[in-house]
Parts: sequence; structure tokens; C-alpha cells
Amino acid sequence: MLNYSIDSLVAFEATCRLQSFSHAASELGLTQPTISYRVKKLEEVMQTVLFERKGGSCEPSPAGSRLHAKLLPLLQSLNQAIESEANIGRKDRITITTSPAFASIWLLPRLSRFQDEYPNIEVDVLGTDRVLDLSHEADLAIRPNTHTSLQATSNLLVFDLFADQQFAVCSPSLLSDNMDVLDGVDALKAVKRPMLIHDENVAFWENYLKATGCSNDGLRDGPVLSNADLTLRAAISGMGIALMRTSYAANYLSTQVLVKLPLPEMPAEFNNVAVCKRASYQNKSLRRFIDWIQAEAELSAG
Repeated sequence: MLNYSIDSLVAFEATCRLQSFSHAASELGLTQPTISYRVKKLEEVMQTVLFERKGGSCEPSPAGSRLHAKLLPLLQSLNQAIESEANIGRKDRITITTSPAFASIWLLPRLSRFQDEYPNIEVDVLGTDRVLDLSHEADLAIRPNTHTSLQATSNLLVFDLFADQQFAVCSPSLLSDNMDVLDGVDALKAVKRPMLIHDENVAFWENYLKATGCSNDGLRDGPVLSNADLTLRAAISGMGIALMRTSYAANYLSTQVLVKLPLPEMPAEFNNVAVCKRASYQNKSLRRFIDWIQAEAELSAG
């Protein structure tokens, strides 16, 4: 077996590719004499001339060209293997920004499933109603599609997540005995505490009652809460009746923590979308998260 070193092969490859000992030395962070010495030792081991030296430049000899053609893919494969092993245990990190309500109600209860599937991707969640700059504050935003700053452009990609319905819910403790034979506004008024819980957009209840042909006669206006999470918690506690969207209420309806009142479902006032920079979409970890959240959204809608 020939006695040569990896260092001499690396020095040879760089010199052959750059056709200069000095350029190879600069690329590898070594001195020119070191590169020349390593190439010379390789030539001695192989007992052949690898370069035709002409003044300050050098060109690979026929033997040097053949060796380089065979050596280059081997060095590339070796480098990939080392990088792959070095990445074991290292986590990619992506940052998601969304509203506190969406983070608390929908995203966080499901996020462990993503972490189980992709243990090397760390997801940071910034729960804020402020629209962050996707250039440097976050990689992906999950926001209502009504945000004019989050529409698809030449620089932004938008992914649909939900086409939610909205409906009236309350705690089962508030149901009257005859609720199963009531519907519409009669069902609303028959709730033991017929108080309307509002989130920050007080027009949602007004729009819903108008669309379903119900009046607010006999209904009490309740508190205005700052986000959907607080509205959900208030409804669970038995404070009154809340308007809730499919994606937020599904788990609580299936466990009968909340019940849906016998009123029509209406399309939600807005749908949530995921938005990222086109350049950020080149990040494999981010693409995996987007694919995952779209699949989760489809499951929760079904």
C-alpha cells in the first residue's frame, strides 16, 4: 500500500483545480512552500510527475489530470460524509410568529407531534398580535388573510391553512332541559345564562345574528375580551355564549367540554394563512414545517 496522506491529496486537488501553488495555499490557509512540499511527497510516492511547472504557474500533467478526475468525486463524497456526521445532534431552528390565541389554542397542543417527527428541527413560537418583519424577526407568519401586508407578492409566498366555519358554543352546564327541541334564537335565549361573550371584534356577533336571521332581543351583552383564547376560556367556564371557529373548537366539542348550539354555521370572518419570504422557502426545515402544518390543518378541518 502506498504511503501517502490525505493532506497531500487535498493539496494536490486544490493546486490542480486552481493551477497555482500560491492560490492553493491561499484557499487552504497554508504557505506556498507547504503546498509544494506536500505535492512533491505525493509525486515521490507515485513515482510520477503530476504537474508541469512553468515559472510561477503549473499545469497538471496527463497523469495529474487522470488522478484529479478520479480523486475529486472521492474527496467530495468524503466531505459529505463528514458533514453528515457532524450534523448529527445539531438542530436547525426556525421561528414562527402568530397570534397568542392561535398559538395557545391550536398550534402548541399539536407542536409535540412535529417535534416527534423532526427531532432535529427546533421551533420557536412568538405569540404576538404585532405583524413582524419576515426579513429578520421570524421565518414564517400565521395570520388572518385579511392582513394587507401579508398578501402574495413577488417576495412573499402564502399558504392556505383553514376555511373555517363559525358557530355558537357554550358550556354544557348552561343547557336547558328542553334545548333539544329548540333552534335559532329560541335556543340562544334558553341558555341558562344568555350572555354574549365578545372577543375584540364586537361586530362578529352582530354580523352572525344578522346573517342567521336572529335578533338580540332577550340576549345580554357580556364582556369584551381581548382575544379568542380568553373568549374560549370564558365559554368553558360557563360565563355565557361565544362564537367560535371550527379549528379552535373542534377538540373541545369532541370531548364535550363545549357544546354547539342548534344554530346555523356560517363562514368565519377570516381564514388563517401561513406566509414566508420566497428566499426563506429554500430552507428545508421551514418547508417541512409548512407541509406539516398544512396536513394538520386538513386533519383538524375534517
